Amino acid sequence: MATLKNIPIIHIYGGAITTGAIDNQIRNAVTKLSHFHLVACNLYRNRLIKMGEKGNRIKTIGISSLNKMVKLKKNYTKVQLEKILNIKFENKTSIITIHPVTLHPNESIDMVKNIFGVIKDLNLTAIFTYPNKDQGNKEIIKEINKFCLNNPKNTKFIKIFKDDVFPSLLNNIDIMIGNSSSGIVESASFKLPVINIGNRQSGKLIPKNVINSDNKYNNIKTKVKYGLSNVFKNKIRLIENPYQINTKTDISKILIKLNKIDNILIKS
Repeated sequence: MATLKNIPIIHIYGGAITTGAIDNQIRNAVTKLSHFHLVACNLYRNRLIKMGEKGNRIKTIGISSLNKMVKLKKNYTKVQLEKILNIKFENKTSIITIHPVTLHPNESIDMVKNIFGVIKDLNLTAIFTYPNKDQGNKEIIKEINKFCLNNPKNTKFIKIFKDDVFPSLLNNIDIMIGNSSSGIVESASFKLPVINIGNRQSGKLIPKNVINSDNKYNNIKTKVKYGLSNVFKNKIRLIENPYQINTKTDISKILIKLNKIDNILIKS
């Protein structure tokens, strides 16, 4: 409708790739309909240029919420988080998010069951978060509910975190496991080891704290053990998050400037 009414479209966070989800087609379609782009990193900027978008219509802004999250990471101690979430952080504690892989429907359930096995074998405390609303999420929720019911002592299934709780949690747990963009984007700001499973996030800029794994049980277990090791934690102790730009970007000012460009609607 905006296109038909000659209303300029600003696309935020184009140029990313999620090969295992249908997001790609939607994202690329919006890119071609848009007149200006605010991207998360220079890799994504270069992708848009290869798609035919002009460099002077693209600005790299990072992920604006990261600076706020980092400021909140010490809001709660581990003891306080245990009370808030009603779970003891015994042994090594993991946060696990598994989203449906919309283009490969069976992959998500296989992943869920493999992760259950790793949790048991390595005796992990597991905090599960809800999957997104893509098709296939009900099956994931059902499996996790059943697993948590059978393992109440060391598991928790959280539907929604308060904004100030999640950063503190990332700052106090030992590892993140799953196929969520949170493992790709936010985790590096907390020097948190991440096991990224499967192809859902393939094509994204991957920070150095992320260990990629296929969906085979033995490989997931091996990667989780390495991610929990002091060797790997020391390796990522000083990394920087490529998605975090410390200079503040005022998007409203960008929009005001764009509104003054006479030919903003004309795309070559």
